[in-house]
Amino acid sequence: MDEIRKTAAAIYASGTFSNCRSVEQAIVFVLTGNELGLQPMIAMRSLQVVKGKICLSADMMEAVALKRCSSFDLVESTADRCTYTTKRYTSSEPQSYTYTMEEAVRSGITKGEFWRKYPEAMLRARCKATLARIAYPDLLAGIYDPEEMK
Repeated sequence: MDEIRKTAAAIYASGTFSNCRSVEQAIVFVLTGNELGLQPMIAMRSLQVVKGKICLSADMMEAVALKRCSSFDLVESTADRCTYTTKRYTSSEPQSYTYTMEEAVRSGITKGEFWRKYPEAMLRARCKATLARIAYPDLLAGIYDPEEMK
């Protein structure tokens, strides 16, 4: 723990990461990153706190999942729907998830500028983050994408 505290203190003192507000928060990021298999600097670049919850981008959720799977593949991506499939090394069957614009509208998350400009990208992010949490709860339990917390 002393080594983690020293690392976190140096990271915080650098002032490099605007997502980090204290040495204690840097410690949490480094420890959380360690649990996810991320090096300290990747954890600092990738993790943030939104409404009191640790968040990780959808792309990084996929990256974490890729350490435990033989595939994490985009099957379909349109402005109306997105489907990803993944297969854990320990599973015989892949898991798929489809996220639709109808679901996004119903949940009230489509009001932002990025949803208007980049609907395909936003659907991909929601889809891969949800599938990663479904298929890899041992890795991502309780972690959300920052966009989901808005």
